[in-house]
Amino acid sequence: MHVISAVLFAISANMDNIPLGIAYGIRGIRINFARNLLIALITSAGTFISMSLGTIITLFLKKETAALIGCSILIIMGLWLVAGFFRKKHKASSNQRTGTESVSGPNDNADDKAQGQASVQGSGYRISMSTRQSLGLALVLMINNMGFGIGANIAGLPIILTSLCTLIFSMVLLIIGVKIGLTFTNNRLGAYSELISGILIVILGIYELFV
Repeated sequence: MHVISAVLFAISANMDNIPLGIAYGIRGIRINFARNLLIALITSAGTFISMSLGTIITLFLKKETAALIGCSILIIMGLWLVAGFFRKKHKASSNQRTGTESVSGPNDNADDKAQGQASVQGSGYRISMSTRQSLGLALVLMINNMGFGIGANIAGLPIILTSLCTLIFSMVLLIIGVKIGLTFTNNRLGAYSELISGILIVILGIYELFV
């Protein structure tokens, strides 16, 4: 049963990889296997470390209490992401109504699309991500996942399996984002990553309450 939970965690924790991949894809930047593996290894290492911290916390709490706290952390984090998505959406709508130019406005989307097409055409899909860029991106993703890792371990997810799933889905979702960016040169899917991630984390937290 924990396999399902580990997969859900890995997908939700790595949803940010899609818009990040799109951002590189629309610029015609390719992330090869070695760079992608480096990013995934660092990200999964962060998950492993944070889940290990969760193990230490459980030494001072009863199993049932620790599980309840961990599930609550996951649910709260998920709801926070969902609320953040709707806050941003509401703010964008308010800006449009008041005539303020929004970041995700139609003109900006058109400009971004044109710039993305120009980047892809100009690069010919031959630009590779540098090692420095890979390390920077990996550190951002690792830090982003650490809070989730602590909650996931306290909720009862196995460390090794969850870290392995994190490694796999980090690679898969990042390359999907790059492919989308190169193919469609827009970031519409990325705009919903926060909502999707939040919903998955809430589902994971609720699911773990009854496992």
